[in-house]
Amino acid sequence: MLWLAGLILAGCSGQQARPVANPNLEVQGRVALAQGLNAVVVIQFYGSSGGMEAYTSANPPDGQFHIPGPPRGPGVAPGEYKVVVIDPDRKAGVPDAWQDLARTPLKVTINEQTAQKLVIGE
Repeated sequence: MLWLAGLILAGCSGQQARPVANPNLEVQGRVALAQGLNAVVVIQFYGSSGGMEAYTSANPPDGQFHIPGPPRGPGVAPGEYKVVVIDPDRKAGVPDAWQDLARTPLKVTINEQTAQKLVIGE
């Protein structure tokens, strides 16, 4: 019986586990408001489970943001997200509904085609 265990272990030890590639993507884009941003905002991405999956900040006046992907950062998994844009100082001009997860109309799909030119808003 001991020889059988040794044979099984010997067979397994010859194979090396392959590392699993991280499917997360680097995301770049902008928060689009007709008047531009007047202050820094926080962008939160909520997945289908309802939990926040990623967040970043966007800078005035053009609303540009960046979420580094692997290996420099966590990136964002491809998928559909509800987006909340928080205006902490109430100076950026963000609509109230955008700041509330229950009321936000903002939804995005992140994939290979959209990850480098994601537009949130108008």
